[in-house]
Amino acid sequence: MVDSGVLSLAVPSERTRINRLIDEARHVAWSGRLMPPVSYQTLIEESSLVVDAAGGSSDERAFAMVILNNELWRPYFEAVPFERRALILPQCMKRASSCRGVIDEKGLLCAGCGACSIQRIVARAEGLGYATLVAEGTGAAVDLVREGAVDAILGVSCMDALQKSFKTVVTSAIPSLALPLLRDGCADTACDEEWLLEYLSASRSAPELRPFSVVSMRAEVDAVFRRETLARLFSMGEDNSVTASMAVDWMLTGGKRFRPLMCLMTYVAYSNESDPRIGESLLVVVECFHKASLILDDIEDGDEFRYGKKTMYREWGIALSINAADYLIGQGYSLLCKLPVSDRAKADLFALFSRMHVQCTLGQGEDILSAETGEPLGLEKIMRVFREKTGSAIMASLVAGAVAAGADERERETLRTLSDRIGMAYQMRDDLCEFREYASVGQSGGADDCATDASFPFLKSLLAEKKIVASDDAEWKRLIIEQGVEEEGWTMLGVVKRDIRASIDALNSPRLRLALTGLVNRLLERE
Repeated sequence: MVDSGVLSLAVPSERTRINRLIDEARHVAWSGRLMPPVSYQTLIEESSLVVDAAGGSSDERAFAMVILNNELWRPYFEAVPFERRALILPQCMKRASSCRGVIDEKGLLCAGCGACSIQRIVARAEGLGYATLVAEGTGAAVDLVREGAVDAILGVSCMDALQKSFKTVVTSAIPSLALPLLRDGCADTACDEEWLLEYLSASRSAPELRPFSVVSMRAEVDAVFRRETLARLFSMGEDNSVTASMAVDWMLTGGKRFRPLMCLMTYVAYSNESDPRIGESLLVVVECFHKASLILDDIEDGDEFRYGKKTMYREWGIALSINAADYLIGQGYSLLCKLPVSDRAKADLFALFSRMHVQCTLGQGEDILSAETGEPLGLEKIMRVFREKTGSAIMASLVAGAVAAGADERERETLRTLSDRIGMAYQMRDDLCEFREYASVGQSGGADDCATDASFPFLKSLLAEKKIVASDDAEWKRLIIEQGVEEEGWTMLGVVKRDIRASIDALNSPRLRLALTGLVNRLLERE
């Protein structure tokens, strides 16, 4: 987990020494200062405290990072039922000279000869209910989580492999425990079985810490967005009007439905007992307003394609498309009227979505004017536009679930702040990634053929802050490269991402913190 050229990747040879380091790591983990997943840099810094408290040397810092990370994740891991966990063993634990197992695309199929410890460990784990894999790397384990098969991972690996897998585990926000092999090597390796069995059997009843299965939640969201469900919620009956048909088709077309997913996360996180009627209606409300805004955005921006097909107005014309957007907005408010929640909650929801509509139009107006005049917005104003256009829709999604579930005002305000920051970061990242794609094409000699219509408003704003202007798009792009504002933009994005993490850490629900960390990491990954 650390640079092998800087620190030793050795594992202490004595179990008494390992236990001492674990005890000190537990003290640091339980201090309340850290919440998983922590960054690589944070683990480096905190591991020094562990080693110093245990009276050790710098050679133990890499190992201290592993066990500190374990102790931070351990309460969440133990809250996951055995049948929702995976054990991953490395193939190098087999006896290379005598192994009769077969290796296929998923890993090693143990022949049960008993020549090594693999059969014994796998039998114990499967007896508890674990899914097991004997495979190299963390890819197979992460795939299990993404497929929804498991919610936590216990992995055995060499220190070098743990180092390489750290970013993947942090990004995914998967409750994970790592057991280092006693020595590095590609064959005939071994682990401390007593330590492994301790991790295998550890369990606690802590529903508040059990992570959401985001894959299962996605399935719940997708189940709502079916033609028959929308027809029922929209009270369409035998209605075959062109407007209703256009609107329903559009609701079912494309998109990753991140906003309904966020809404479901907060609703479940803060509900003592969630009501499926409320959840179902709220998800559709969120998507109604989002899809209506896309119809109007495409008209205002003159975009011809979305989701790889013609935009609605290119298919049906402007008048019918505006009408379909109005229909979706009307259906959204109609569903809000029917929600089986208190009058206070209902009033708060109406105020929430009304605020979203106002903010979106304000941000969109500034964006349209800037595009028409060709004058970039100042940095402060472009950040406000990002908050209004993108952050407000995220805010409505997150806060709506919290309001319906009865979350207190402090949690709602934290979610509002978080939404603003996600909105800014998402648009900054989008601009930066599009420009990087443009620049890479340009360096290969094909810039003139680059099909992107991106205008890079964030990067232009950084130039505008330096009192630098350009006469056309080609000059803007040249100046962005020459002035090095792209790297400045990545640095600013890093600051906003740290602010996002601070907002997530301020939430009271551990389950929601983990779920949002994983979701936001996937939204904002640089690569």
